Amino acid sequence: GGKVRFRDRTTDPPVEVALDRLQLTADNVTTEKDRKAKFSFSTAFQRTGSVSLDGDFSIEPPSLGAKVRVKAIPISPVQPYFTDKVKILVTGGAVGAEGDLSVDATKGAPTNVGYKGKVSVNGFSSVDKDRGEEFLKFATLLLGGVDAGNAPRKVFIGEIALSDFFSRIIVNPDATLNVQGIVAKGAAPGDNSAATAVTVPPADAEKPVPTPVRIEVVTLQGGTILFSDRYVKPNYTAS
Repeated sequence: GGKVRFRDRTTDPPVEVALDRLQLTADNVTTEKDRKAKFSFSTAFQRTGSVSLDGDFSIEPPSLGAKVRVKAIPISPVQPYFTDKVKILVTGGAVGAEGDLSVDATKGAPTNVGYKGKVSVNGFSSVDKDRGEEFLKFATLLLGGVDAGNAPRKVFIGEIALSDFFSRIIVNPDATLNVQGIVAKGAAPGDNSAATAVTVPPADAEKPVPTPVRIEVVTLQGGTILFSDRYVKPNYTAS
């Protein structure tokens, strides 16, 4: 029956998160090496969503294995964390997930985090900040058969399915696409609003190994794309 109210004032506007109906049960908790304890945790998130975890954990070495269920977690409350990084405003949408989470933090080795299951985004809508026009909305985006981890790094997705979607694609007067500038660029050199540091790695520095990504199937269903070309004269629009 616990409640938690969290406010982060480092963002503008502040991020406010409400957790209600907190419940936690843990059995056979011990610091003995390689001994597992059972636990169950659940909470309501922003009154409309919920999060629950059921599984086991150990203190020595630190590890966790749990069945995760996430339902209807709204995106808008955490938008201040990424609003300055994108040029769209999220006006609706909620995240869900169901799968198995594993964490292994054995001393002397990198923390290994893995997830197997599915992730979905439902009722998503967004607008272009610059033009105030509808940019992208959809009923459901499902990522099924997800197998992701960091040791080794990998992302495998069995299926990506997007249904009942609407997208606005515009060729601007300068021949650029509106989707090209969605990710906001950093401050330009000489801009006093942000310090820019450039580090040149030594010639023998190891290049970062790219994360292997594999997607089996992509399905688009029930979509509408509104296309406008503002570069050609006269302008052209098609649906």
